[in-house]
Amino acid sequence: MPREAVSLGGTLLPGGTRTPCPSPYIAPSPMCGRIALYTPPLRMARLLDATLAAGLDPERPPSWNVGPTRTLLAMTEPADDAGRHRVLDEYRWG
Repeated sequence: MPREAVSLGGTLLPGGTRTPCPSPYIAPSPMCGRIALYTPPLRMARLLDATLAAGLDPERPPSWNVGPTRTLLAMTEPADDAGRHRVLDEYRWG
């Protein structure tokens, strides 16, 4: 089950300030971003020196049109050095 990532939301104003977003799931602008995700998780984990999360398909099929509410691959890294390691997992975008 993918975890949910929280977006900053809001509108970027001149000078770099950001207006608050009424909801972290609803962007106030009509823009919709898309990305391509075609690197298999096993290869990505190897490049990032990470391990795959339990249940993540190491040969996940590529997607050339990933939009909001879809799952993306992301790496987490612990803040301390207590024997933990980097982990590549799925997270819900938006």
